[in-house]
Amino acid sequence: MVYWQKVSNASLLALNQLGLVNPALIAWELVPFSFVIDWLVPIGAFLGGLTATLGTTFVSGYEDRIVRCDLSWEHYRTGTFVSGTKGYTEMQQFAFQRLRKTNWDWPVPYWKNPFTSTHVANAIALLNATSKRS
Repeated sequence: MVYWQKVSNASLLALNQLGLVNPALIAWELVPFSFVIDWLVPIGAFLGGLTATLGTTFVSGYEDRIVRCDLSWEHYRTGTFVSGTKGYTEMQQFAFQRLRKTNWDWPVPYWKNPFTSTHVANAIALLNATSKRS
């Protein structure tokens, strides 16, 4: 996605960038170990997205959608079933669509895979740091 915006209220934008206009996000950051929950469901990112555009005005935007499909299969060729001759077919398809945006998209909560290498490494580092403090 690509968005173009213009600054409509520089003061509000500055306060928003400092994290001072979203009380829900401030409260979430004060919850102990909220970052652990954010590993699974990024609540902080969602709450930040609710006010991300404060101080700006939407100008234009678009979303690109790309789908690629690779298929392959074995089959009996026409008229060769008795002889047992198999055929092999491959097919590739590609589709591209550009959607014009007329306004901001609203943020939606989503699930993150907690078993990525980054998540696992962060968890090990956190556990290691916590065990050394004890």
